Amino acid sequence: MQVITYVNGLLTVINGDNFYKELATKPSFITGTNFYFEPTLKQMDGIDLTAQEESDAIAFINSFVFTTASTAPVKKQVYCIDNDGNYIGYFVNDGNYQEADSAPTKKTEKWTSGVWVDSVLVDKTTGKYNGIGDTRTAPNTKYAPNIIPKDFDINYYSWDGTSWNITLTDAKTCKSEEIRLGQKATLDGILGEVAVWEPASYDKQEQEARAWNVDNTIATPFIDALLASRNLGETKQQLVDKIIQKADAYASAYASMLGKFQDIIKQIQNATTVDAVKAIVWS
Repeated sequence: MQVITYVNGLLTVINGDNFYKELATKPSFITGTNFYFEPTLKQMDGIDLTAQEESDAIAFINSFVFTTASTAPVKKQVYCIDNDGNYIGYFVNDGNYQEADSAPTKKTEKWTSGVWVDSVLVDKTTGKYNGIGDTRTAPNTKYAPNIIPKDFDINYYSWDGTSWNITLTDAKTCKSEEIRLGQKATLDGILGEVAVWEPASYDKQEQEARAWNVDNTIATPFIDALLASRNLGETKQQLVDKIIQKADAYASAYASMLGKFQDIIKQIQNATTVDAVKAIVWS
């Protein structure tokens, strides 16, 4: 690519990969104030260049490389970054960017204190984690090293410029949610592998089964339909017994699990340090 521009006394010449920029007396063929000869703009003071002016420009560029260019400052392409540490690209720095020694190895790396650091976004005001991205497309954010603590959910931490911190209140909130997930997993284990809508029928099954055990003349439409559709060769009494046994086992397991949950939640509420909260687990 060959380019020559002369604007406000500043001569710029590009020939292939070489870029030259210097204050100079304008070439004789440039009779106007602003001259542009580049792929998308070929004008002098707003008027399209003549064929002769284009020819003169090309001749000057070819000559310039071997004459004036020998003493002109050569601008090399460099790894450019913006003030937030975002990698901009590999090109000639026009003075608007910082320079890095190399390109980042992945998009989440930001230029920090002279090195590429894998980073995440945090809110400028709260320091809260704001995901992975670019400060140019995520307003009011800054960077923090991508060294995510594992003791609590990252969304409860705040970055203070040096380290990730979590308040006792946030630690308790996060731990309580973790325990509720543990409770749900235990409950799912008690129920076993059943369709999500099946537990909704358990109360109805138990009510009919217990009532029928007391008086086997009462109507049990749900159990009757269940017995017929199961087609397992069992009697109604056998099915009723299974329903009651399962209900009793579930009630006992659920009561034990509920008591455990309430005890752990109380431990969380009474904890006085983040480390104490961290030590509480659902097992």
